[in-house]
Amino acid sequence: MSRIITRYFVYLSLVILFISACKKQESYLKDAASYADIPVFINNSILGDNLGKKLNGRPVESYGNVFLSGPGKFSFYNKNTGAILLEKEFNLQPKKRDTVYIFQPDSTIAPQLIKNTQLNEPAAPVGYMKLKIANLSKIALSNSAGVPYRKLDVIIKSTLTSVVTYLPIDTLIGIGGNLDTAGYYLVKKPIRAGLIQTQYKFSFIDHETQMPIQSSNGAVYLSLTLSVPHNPANPGKQVYTVYLTDMPRPNASAAYILKNSKYYDVTLNKLFE
Repeated sequence: MSRIITRYFVYLSLVILFISACKKQESYLKDAASYADIPVFINNSILGDNLGKKLNGRPVESYGNVFLSGPGKFSFYNKNTGAILLEKEFNLQPKKRDTVYIFQPDSTIAPQLIKNTQLNEPAAPVGYMKLKIANLSKIALSNSAGVPYRKLDVIIKSTLTSVVTYLPIDTLIGIGGNLDTAGYYLVKKPIRAGLIQTQYKFSFIDHETQMPIQSSNGAVYLSLTLSVPHNPANPGKQVYTVYLTDMPRPNASAAYILKNSKYYDVTLNKLFE
């Protein structure tokens, strides 16, 4: 009789273990499928490999292939110092995987998480281009107190009459400092001698005071060049994401912006290229 009872309990234990294993496997497969939808983060930070990523307080790598769908708080930190640079919550869903850029071109600029909206943005009409612009200059484009302008009006200039003379073609109002929330502006490309022009420079106006940004000699400042290629045989979408940054200059020039006894230019940089 005792043998029968013992054998019964052994069988029962095996059945319980089997059911438990099936449930764990089912849960694992569900979690693994959900894990595939964690965003892909493309690291464009100056920290490079020293930029760490955590999900709900744990390194992303520690999850392996096990993470349930739902809210997930991602933290990005400096591995050398442990300092948290940026935090963002995502709602992780099956079959919905975002690709997000961790964007920080230099140490003066706070990192941002941005999506490549150029991928889904419709192409510009023939003879036009679409521009998304954000002001990430912290020094050159700042007021007398050293505070970066909250918003700028950007005057786009191009080579309307000669290759060295830049004249206004359009003005974009209220440009801010966040690429993720900025919208696209439609700009008509100028034509000179029957050819669409490809070289552009910007001048700037403080949106709030309507005062133009000046170079060190008191003239209206003109940025460095933005090149927008034009190939009639293969024009492409003509959609661009542009951010403004400071370029320190070692020598004095009347064409540069003077801040705290130092000279600067403003660079126009294309992202996602």
